[in-house]
Amino acid sequence: LDLVLIEKGEKVEKLSATSQSLKEAKEKVKQLIALRVIAKKEVEEIESKVSFAEEEYRRCSDVSLTTADDLADVEMKKQHLEATIKDLVNYKLCLN
Repeated sequence: LDLVLIEKGEKVEKLSATSQSLKEAKEKVKQLIALRVIAKKEVEEIESKVSFAEEEYRRCSDVSLTTADDLADVEMKKQHLEATIKDLVNYKLCLN
């Protein structure tokens, strides 16, 4: 009878230790889940900032490309106007 009681006591101690380990593991899991949620929020914030920065970059790139295209158009129009002015000056000289 004493041996049975001793064995039961040992089993209870093992079960108690296992139960305590399980509780500690569950607590660590809860902490890790909380940290994961925080990390996900930080990632979302960073992705949002990156997306905003990329959009700003695209806008700036588009503006500079548009400006380059516009400059080419302006240069062509300027050359056309200069040629027209020369023609008009020559025409006026011919009239005189």
